[in-house]
Amino acid sequence: MSVVMDEAEQKRADNNSKLPAEKASWRVLNNKLWIFAILLLLVVIYQGWSNRQAFNAAMHTKELVWIKMGPDGSSTVDEFTPSDKPIFYKATVDSALEKYLTTRYGVQPETIRKDYGVAGVFMSEPMYTEFLSTQPGGFNALQKSVDIQANTNSVPRVEVKWKFPDHYDSVPGVFGKTKGSVFRTNVYFTTTTKSPSGLVMKDGVKNMIWRGQWRLLPKSQLEKKSTAWLRANPIGLEIIQADVIEDPAGYKSEEAK
Repeated sequence: MSVVMDEAEQKRADNNSKLPAEKASWRVLNNKLWIFAILLLLVVIYQGWSNRQAFNAAMHTKELVWIKMGPDGSSTVDEFTPSDKPIFYKATVDSALEKYLTTRYGVQPETIRKDYGVAGVFMSEPMYTEFLSTQPGGFNALQKSVDIQANTNSVPRVEVKWKFPDHYDSVPGVFGKTKGSVFRTNVYFTTTTKSPSGLVMKDGVKNMIWRGQWRLLPKSQLEKKSTAWLRANPIGLEIIQADVIEDPAGYKSEEAK
């Protein structure tokens, strides 16, 4: 009987001696599993972040395809290689300038905020900064649009009517490290100021001249623009410098008529 008890006690002692070792082994395994789980979680997080970055890059990367419009109304679709220079018909440039003049110098209270936003798309960075500036000499476009919309029933409306452009010159230019052309243009147009009820105000019709310098953005810059930006300004016309004066002669030509 004593022998049996000795053997049982021996087994119990052996089991008791093995238990701490097994617990330690399980702790090590448990720690390894936790480390593996954490590493796996980090990999999943990184992969998710990487996929999101790739998605965002894809959303902002555009392959531009140009539709060439013929004078007879026909059109052809061509790829645009990096070495190509965009060529547009004069009517396309004139249309972009007309959109700018209408939104920049026209005043329609119902759409003034949107109009100023469209006008800003055509401005170079220094021009746009001045357009928004609240400092003396700045246009303060945001506050002006708020004031106009707040006084819809009392603010005079200004309509812009395009007459004709004079693209009289172009000179070489350097933009950062990129060479390009700067075009000089005078645009003759009319502004008609009306009362909120729609009546032309006294001396409300004025003949104006817009004197501007502009360029066409290269493809590398157009690809970085948002879809909304490209909808407003698909050819990438950027106005570098401009001013408006009243036409001293009220000049009219056969083209203007």
